Amino acid sequence: MGRMNLRLLAASAAALTLLSACGRDVIMRDAPQVRSINVTGEAEAKAVPDIAMLNFSVRGRAVTSSDAFGEVSTSMNAVISVLKERGIEARDLQTNQISLNPVYFRDDKGRSDRNKIIAYEAYQGLTVRLRTIGEAGATIDAAVEAGANELNSFRMAIDDPKGLRDEARIAAVEDARAKAEAMAKAAGAKLGDVISLNTYNDGARPQPMAIRAMAMESADAGPSIEAGEQTVRVTVNAVFELQ
Repeated sequence: MGRMNLRLLAASAAALTLLSACGRDVIMRDAPQVRSINVTGEAEAKAVPDIAMLNFSVRGRAVTSSDAFGEVSTSMNAVISVLKERGIEARDLQTNQISLNPVYFRDDKGRSDRNKIIAYEAYQGLTVRLRTIGEAGATIDAAVEAGANELNSFRMAIDDPKGLRDEARIAAVEDARAKAEAMAKAAGAKLGDVISLNTYNDGARPQPMAIRAMAMESADAGPSIEAGEQTVRVTVNAVFELQ
């Protein structure tokens, strides 16, 4: 009985090995290759900016920290009041930075003595969203007259760019398909379904303008602002099946 059991076990092991080998053959069998074509589509959409983002600031210096903050706060509150009087809503005004730094004594050679504070410099920044770009020049002038002593940045943008991006995406996909169809026809094939599709948004242009320490001398000294237009560029990478 012992020898018979060993023979049965050996036969079973051989059968399992054969089945396992057959299973590996089926799993490793190569799938048929799918012919495909890889193309890039590009498109852009343009629109006139409808908002302006301005970054004003007030900087002041005094012997004590409280006086420095008081001076800056008074000026910034005046700026905010003037902007609200011009119809800018509270939701479009945002404090973006507040800082206070000591001013150290410097000798004749310009060396700083960090043990001797001679004054404090306070700073407060304000971001303004302007929903009528045509009023940007007059708004800058009014803010400077009210006490803002720096316009750190100015840029124009599209308040809701989603529609513009969608328009560019659709055009980019259409461009990719047109290229793929032309290439497939030249190769004597037909274009099949889309296998994969990737979209890359290049963002909106142009670059923002930066203006530092602007000084307005009269009520009509505000700069002339031209909105121009902004462009959203989209690139699409598409893979199509070839039939």
